[in-house]
Amino acid sequence: MSHLRARSQSVGNSNFKSNGFLLEHIHSSDLTHEQHTPNIMTSETIRNWEDDVSSTFGITQHRKIANPNDGRFSKSESLIRRELENALARRRIGLKTAELCRNARIAGSTFYLHYQNCDEALVQYELALEEEFVRIFSQAAKRDLAWMLLLTFISRHRRYFNATFTSRDFYLLTRLLSYVCEAERLAANLKSYVIYVGSIEMVILCWGEHDKFAIEKIERYQQKLMTLKVKDYGI
Repeated sequence: MSHLRARSQSVGNSNFKSNGFLLEHIHSSDLTHEQHTPNIMTSETIRNWEDDVSSTFGITQHRKIANPNDGRFSKSESLIRRELENALARRRIGLKTAELCRNARIAGSTFYLHYQNCDEALVQYELALEEEFVRIFSQAAKRDLAWMLLLTFISRHRRYFNATFTSRDFYLLTRLLSYVCEAERLAANLKSYVIYVGSIEMVILCWGEHDKFAIEKIERYQQKLMTLKVKDYGI
């Protein structure tokens, strides 16, 4: 079965490929060490990545003539993101702008004040989420606090993660884990690290499917995540 989107990339040189609607997910086993664990630790670097995406998709920045602080702009942005989440959950392939606007009940002209197409809308949405996490993660000095920040962040954005987890899409989560697990990434061999990250993702998936990313369950899952270790499986 086709994946929802292909986010094919080489993080080292920030090359991206578009494939229809929302970029098809690349399994972690298909990535090199550098690709699987992007070394993006600042908002500035993320924005450089955004510029590369914009260049690849032919996105023009001047089209955003509306005021992002305007209440109507913020409302339509929320509607666009919600419909993207709905499409992700449905594994919708080939989503067209007209369909998104119809389902979100917004005019096409309103959509184009925000984005040029659905590809860009998703890329920008995920970039915004990652940049938000980087800002709060820089404050985490201790490992237990890092897990708490990650789980709280996921709970806060549960609509996105619920939608992507429905289709077993861990793209953004894998990127966020590269920050939380940087020490393990640098110390372990690639295969051991991939298995370690996979086990973390399954614990978080369990939290989502069985406890709906409930805030009151965060401490329980935090403790479970702290027990996981990188192991050499001899593979």
